Amino acid sequence: MKKQPEINAVLEIFRAREGGSLQIDEPALLTAYEKANADRSGIAIKVLTVIGGFLVTCAFLGFLFLADLYNSGLGMAITGFIFVAGALIVKRVYDILILDTFAVSFFICGCLLILLGTMESRMDETAVSLMFIIISLISMLFVQNYMMSFTATCILHAAIIGLIHSFRYRSYLPLESYTGLVILFFTFWLLEEPRIASGNTRLSRLYNPVRLGSLAAILFEGIYLSNDGWLFRTKYSGWISSILAIVCILFLTPKILKRLELHQPAATVIAFTAAILTLAPTFWAPSIAISLLIILLCFYVNYKTGIVAGILALIWFVSDFYYSLSATLLTKSLMMMGTGFFFLLLCLLTHKKLTSK
Repeated sequence: MKKQPEINAVLEIFRAREGGSLQIDEPALLTAYEKANADRSGIAIKVLTVIGGFLVTCAFLGFLFLADLYNSGLGMAITGFIFVAGALIVKRVYDILILDTFAVSFFICGCLLILLGTMESRMDETAVSLMFIIISLISMLFVQNYMMSFTATCILHAAIIGLIHSFRYRSYLPLESYTGLVILFFTFWLLEEPRIASGNTRLSRLYNPVRLGSLAAILFEGIYLSNDGWLFRTKYSGWISSILAIVCILFLTPKILKRLELHQPAATVIAFTAAILTLAPTFWAPSIAISLLIILLCFYVNYKTGIVAGILALIWFVSDFYYSLSATLLTKSLMMMGTGFFFLLLCLLTHKKLTSK
């Protein structure tokens, strides 16, 4: 909904359903909607904000290099904390778009300076990770701006992964367990959108940036945990992530059938049978199961950015899995056939539903 007539039409639907007992504070509703719409600025502005933050960071780091200030780890860390605190205070006091760009830029620059300062001082990795976890949580509690909260969410996930790595585990089980927790959290966060959006004001403002940041974290962890990935070259089954993603998809299946108004028992049996047969081979490819979950979950809640990201991730993960040498040709063939069968079935069900209307 972007126009006043669309909002009025939805309000009329609610009035018709609830009757005269329904009372709506229209001015407050419109004000809240305009505020939320302003926080979700255009994609071009968001991209320019990120690019601006990157350029400012590079320029300032170049200045530090020319001034030969890299040798002072404590100085860089203190400067970084000043930048982070200044960005949060400016964004808390002023709600102006141009200052939003500068605040995000200085926040990113400050976090990078803190990281470089702690690395120069050879600070313990566990302490550094815990410090960034605290910084990200304080940032989200202090400021609920879209870009700032999105950046803080990404930093939070990265810091937790860094904390897991700091313990030097010999297996990938802790990292995989965290990936499973992120999958469960992302599923819960999207399915509980109505309650979160209508509940606590601060939490409702964090919904969109946390959703996007968690989506980015899941995609990154899918790449990291993929078999023989192009980026990190890890090799293991990833069964926890696969099982949790499959369970979430099966939990989501009846909700999607209800959304498509397919209430026949035969349709339910066919859908679950096709889902189980399709998802069974993904036990050996957790990234594919994760991408399928993203597509279905975002389709259910009508999150278009997630649908596009999930489709692109699925294409990439299937291609990466097919050319990987960590699985036999039979396993790859079953995976490709299952994925194709799944999408053909989804296409037929959707087409049947649309043509029936």
